[in-house]
Amino acid sequence: MKHDRLSMDENLNIRYMHYITKDPANIAKVTLAVKVGSVNDGDSKGIAHFLEHMLIVSLSNAAQIAPDKFRIKGTTDFDKTLYEISCADTPEDINQAITLLLEIYSGRLLKIIDMIEVRKDVAEEHDRFDENGQTGLFRTLIDNAELLDSLPIGSRRYIERISFEELQAFHQRNYLTTDAHILIVSGSDDEFIRQFLYRRVETLGILRKINDRQNHSTIKYISKKYLFTTAHDTKRSIFLHDAPGSSVVPGMGKIIKDVAFVVLDYCLNHIFVTDRIFVTKLRYSEIYKFVCIILPVPSIQRQSTYENQVSKYLFQETSSLLNKELFREIMQTYIRQISQSSLTRDIAMKELISYAIYNEPIFGGRVYCTMLHTVSYEQVLEQLSQWLNQGEEISIIVDDSWELPAVPDTY
Repeated sequence: MKHDRLSMDENLNIRYMHYITKDPANIAKVTLAVKVGSVNDGDSKGIAHFLEHMLIVSLSNAAQIAPDKFRIKGTTDFDKTLYEISCADTPEDINQAITLLLEIYSGRLLKIIDMIEVRKDVAEEHDRFDENGQTGLFRTLIDNAELLDSLPIGSRRYIERISFEELQAFHQRNYLTTDAHILIVSGSDDEFIRQFLYRRVETLGILRKINDRQNHSTIKYISKKYLFTTAHDTKRSIFLHDAPGSSVVPGMGKIIKDVAFVVLDYCLNHIFVTDRIFVTKLRYSEIYKFVCIILPVPSIQRQSTYENQVSKYLFQETSSLLNKELFREIMQTYIRQISQSSLTRDIAMKELISYAIYNEPIFGGRVYCTMLHTVSYEQVLEQLSQWLNQGEEISIIVDDSWELPAVPDTY
């Protein structure tokens, strides 16, 4: 098994990373991250998603994987595809999980006979997506013709006629010509992990310096703000698109946004002290994240100047309260909280994926903390302005029973 994995790996463009966590859970997470997603579909809408299912099913049928030992989960995003295995946190099982992920990446187990099973599975998933009440909100918030035309779920019409030859060609053209990462989050001792992984693993106890590759794909964004208000004005929620931005220092954008989020939460709850305001982060994908503010209506006494511009009113109030002295106090508290926090395996894997694919520093890591100390009051105020004070605010009336829907993930 070791020899097979090594000889296969010699012909693949794989980079390994290992994050050691103090989380006491005895489950390891091992993920294959490939920077190929639905934006690579072209006219074959849904082929990246279909291939994800095919690679997992073909592996399961060929290897007879015991589901209680290795649980494989696939996710197709706009700009990447992830294959995650949960297994026992032992060097032996981690090594075997890597072997399975290398089989997925190579595509050598793809078989035409699996097309029937996969076509049925994907069609059923498509039906569930169409019936999901979150889909309407998702489409409203994205408001981007390019991305709406490239939803990871794909086109039902194309799913019904996709051919095995098309899948093979897509795999060869995209997977095997793209950098891929095998990411490990575990509590296993580094020395033993290195022994089983033939010293291929970059251990992220101390993070390397982030290089200056591009952080995100070159998708164009139409950023708007959405104010959802119930018919009788009893509930309000504002969704602010947290579009990926460019920064002279790679990874700095993430840290500035993290600080801005903490500052916004503090300021709004200080300003409207009688009514709890909830500020949360919601994500549909790495390239479509939102800051959501849930507003108790009595808290918002809008002036006529800000009619239909609640977000600008919130920015005015926040920027009036925030000064450099208060900013330093909030930063000191945030830094103390980070020093006392530890990442669960699930969150650590999300951070590791962002680090591998987008070169964003891992929360709480040495690079993150070093860069955190360089965040300025002016940078945070500018980020708050981008979220709240810039762009068009669109008001949408919803039924009085409307609640903030659960979204696929938080970050």
